[in-house]
This record gives sequence, structure tokens and C-alpha cells, in this order.
Amino acid sequence: GYHNNWIIDNLPSASLGLNDSGQKQKHYAGGFPIGFTDTSTEEAYVYNHANIVVDFHQYNPSQDGFRIVSFAVEPMSVEHRFLGGFVWDGQSA
Repeated sequence: GYHNNWIIDNLPSASLGLNDSGQKQKHYAGGFPIGFTDTSTEEAYVYNHANIVVDFHQYNPSQDGFRIVSFAVEPMSVEHRFLGGFVWDGQSA
């Protein structure tokens, strides 16, 4: 499938997701998927949100500034509702 490859400070993102047994797992190659296919219905879904986890440390405590040491992206879908009850028909405006 298709993947996003995000970079922060020249570091590629890890992907946070679930393994086959349903446990959270960090994956460090190939970016993160843009969606998934439901195996029971064969319907394709595109993720519409992402949690971004950034790990950093202060390189030198006597100076201001921090260094990013890793980051990971957890793609997910969130049910969206428009203000005022608008229902999008799936077509461009």
C-alpha cells in the first residue's frame, strides 16, 4: 500500500500501530500507511488524523535549546462532523 514519509530535523518518522496480536508496535522503515483495507468488507479507508510523538533532550543544560532524538506518527481516523449539520456529499465544492 501507499505510505507517507515524514522527516523532522533529518530524522525519518517511525510508525506506531498494532501488530497482528493487537499490541502497539513501533516500526522504523517505510513511513506510515495512508489508510487500510477492511479485510471483512474489502472496503478501503484513508486515515484523516495523525498523532505525532516527538522525543527530545537538552544537549547542553547550560544553554537554551533542545535536540530531537526521535519521532513517531500514529495514523488514525476520527469521525468528523461539520458545524451547522452540513453533510458533505463527497463531491468538490
